[in-house]
Amino acid sequence: GIGILESPGVLRFLPELAHQLLDETPLLRAVPSYWGGIDAERSHMLSNLPSLLVESIAGRESIVGPALSSTQREELAARIEAAPWQWVGRELPQFSSAPTGHYPGSLASASVGIRLFTVSQHGGYAAMGGGLGYLLAPGDAAYRLQTLAAKDIWVRPPTRAQAELTVKTAPPEALATAKPGGTRGISSPRVLSDLFWLGRYAERAESMARLLTVTRERYHEFRHRPDSDGSQSVPMLLTALGQLTGTDTDGPDLFATAPRLLWSLTVDRERSGSLAQSVQRLGEAARSVRDQMSNDTWMVLGGVERALAQLSPRGGDIAVSPVDDAALAAAHAQTLGGMLALSGVAAESVVRDVDWTMTDIGKRIERSIWLTTLLRATLARARSRSTEQTVIESLLVACESSVIYLRRNVGTVSVAAMADLVILDVENPRSLVYQLERLRAHLRTLPGASGSSRAERLVEEISTRLRRLDPADLDEVNPAGERTELADLLDGMHAGLRELSGVITATQLSLPGAMQPLWGPDRRRVVP
Repeated sequence: GIGILESPGVLRFLPELAHQLLDETPLLRAVPSYWGGIDAERSHMLSNLPSLLVESIAGRESIVGPALSSTQREELAARIEAAPWQWVGRELPQFSSAPTGHYPGSLASASVGIRLFTVSQHGGYAAMGGGLGYLLAPGDAAYRLQTLAAKDIWVRPPTRAQAELTVKTAPPEALATAKPGGTRGISSPRVLSDLFWLGRYAERAESMARLLTVTRERYHEFRHRPDSDGSQSVPMLLTALGQLTGTDTDGPDLFATAPRLLWSLTVDRERSGSLAQSVQRLGEAARSVRDQMSNDTWMVLGGVERALAQLSPRGGDIAVSPVDDAALAAAHAQTLGGMLALSGVAAESVVRDVDWTMTDIGKRIERSIWLTTLLRATLARARSRSTEQTVIESLLVACESSVIYLRRNVGTVSVAAMADLVILDVENPRSLVYQLERLRAHLRTLPGASGSSRAERLVEEISTRLRRLDPADLDEVNPAGERTELADLLDGMHAGLRELSGVITATQLSLPGAMQPLWGPDRRRVVP
């Protein structure tokens, strides 16, 4: 197909091909390129690797020369020498720039581009006015055309178009009665994917705000008495935050580094799983499906984005920026309030169609994965009675289950009682089994549901394992001080949920064949 025209290898020869095949000269000058199959060009490419964008002719690999270390450049040169015909080098483009407000709370210059389109007509191809404008990622990622956002660009005509009356107005009695359509709108896999991740990021931001809040409160409770009973709950909660975000929160003295860790986990957009990154990705997903969102969404989301943007140092290094505990507490509270407001908008203002269903599926999967990771990180190993009590109380607050727990278990704090409430209680909307029941119901309503699809079977397998459990068994501790029954359960649940997410992505959210959004692959879809 015409996709061959986007191959880096063909781009090198387009001017010659246009002259030989069409006897024409391209109006736009191509970016200077060098093919490794020509000795002189290969020599130039190897001599100038630090200033070139090097690509394989299959288009599977783009390597930014300035980003390579000397060792990496040597390795790349060896690969080019081994198979020179597979490589093309291009001069780094100089992108246009424009002011952008993509990052909340600030206006800055950023690299931009535009993708143009032509329409086939009887006499050839006609260029369309305007195109698809896109905002490029900062730094070296821009050379790979990695985008952050995209918008249609319209070119206004010099004069206002005049409306033409093509059908005479008929009297009311002569008008045909409008009948409702036989089918409802069907969203594309790309839209459903954005909605799925919107649900996941919204839940991730809410869960992070809750856990950051309770961890910060525990730190202030024990910071002046780090050797007292229950103080070890602070490093345990910080370690759990590290496992939830996939980042390193371990250290020799977590009490000393706790304020900086909490600050980074809140405001650092470059830190995987941080509160700021989750809200940023939530905003990107929401703006990608703006026409699917309630108008109230932007009032809520904008407030949260501004609250976090005010904490980010302008032009400074987050690692050395001052920690403002009052501002940190306010940001956690505003984020949590905003996420709860978004949940209210979804509950009261969104039609219960496939789009809403996919958003809620993302939310339920994220909550389940987060819950299994949190409990595994904090309860799989037995601690002292005071530490364990403080940890359980903290987890109940983070899971929004402390009130009902205190009503049911007066004066008693135990792993078994907590597991019964947050894992096995089908009436608790925060429990694991409740999430699975919602997933089971949602999967039945998706297009193509058969009752025996891989996703439905996975949910049934996980639910069956939970139905066989006795909460008391989860509190048993072996001689090594480990709760193996609880750890095995949570590991199995976590793996099953990850597999479920992958199956849903492959069956419901994948673009047909090699299709991708017009502005290129989207990084949001590869975030775990």
